[in-house]
Amino acid sequence: MLYFVDHSYYREGEAMKKEQFWQIIDETNRSMQDHDQETYFCRIVEALLHREREDILDWQEILNEYGRAAYRSDLWDKSLELGIHSEEEGFSSFRLWLVSRGKDVYLNVLRNPQTLEALVQTCEEPHFEKLDYAAYYMSTTGFRYKLLTENPDICKAVDDILLDFAGEDNPRRACNYGLTEKGIKAMQDAADQTLPHTYAWFVITDCNTSGEHIFRDLTLEEAIHTYLGSDRPEKRIGVTKDGIATVDLVRSLDGEQQFFTDHLKLDSFKCDPEVAAAVETLRLELEQNTPQQGMTMGGLS
Repeated sequence: MLYFVDHSYYREGEAMKKEQFWQIIDETNRSMQDHDQETYFCRIVEALLHREREDILDWQEILNEYGRAAYRSDLWDKSLELGIHSEEEGFSSFRLWLVSRGKDVYLNVLRNPQTLEALVQTCEEPHFEKLDYAAYYMSTTGFRYKLLTENPDICKAVDDILLDFAGEDNPRRACNYGLTEKGIKAMQDAADQTLPHTYAWFVITDCNTSGEHIFRDLTLEEAIHTYLGSDRPEKRIGVTKDGIATVDLVRSLDGEQQFFTDHLKLDSFKCDPEVAAAVETLRLELEQNTPQQGMTMGGLS
């Protein structure tokens, strides 16, 4: 998938030349005996770390440009014939791989897509989605890096890649990376009581454990039924408003009920009469249908 760099970030004056772009690619290839993509990715990042921020952004834009130039029907047909891809995302990843092979290989395949068959027979799997994230890292101190973008989708994708290098899974969910501008506007709309709203209830069991399970898109009645019918030691009911704002309302831990008060503090929920009525319904239903081991009030723990 290609992410296009905002030209408002570009400096006035001389931009990175395409010759410099290919120099980084070709020198990386020459420094390796094979085309191991994890090593290749790290060496590209290392090469870019010695550049100015503006050069790094230029490098990404040039990568995007060459990817777009390879978006051709003859190359699509040939790569499809060879089983390299079957859809748009695979073709995008293939074009990144093609650029990574160097200037001569890239231009030769564009001149004559028939040469692709011999090339892929002597190479690794012809996909390289990770290359599209190399330019988003810059040096800070030691071995720490920070992204050149605050787009949460890209932040999570790059963290996924780097943790995968270490043989680990990324424990952070997409919602932990913050909101895009579109997300911020949606949160503001969720707090506006003059607008119509949607509510999707959910039940989570064994939250934040390997056995976590989420029952989504329930009505309030379905959520209560699912919650009461679960024998898990930890379970909770919450609601998602307008597909963007989420809050937990009640939790049961080893039979003890705890009603959270976060909905009284969050802008999206604190003045919402439907959520307030739902909390009262939950309280009545749980008082009637669960053993009275205890019921407490408090914020989310």
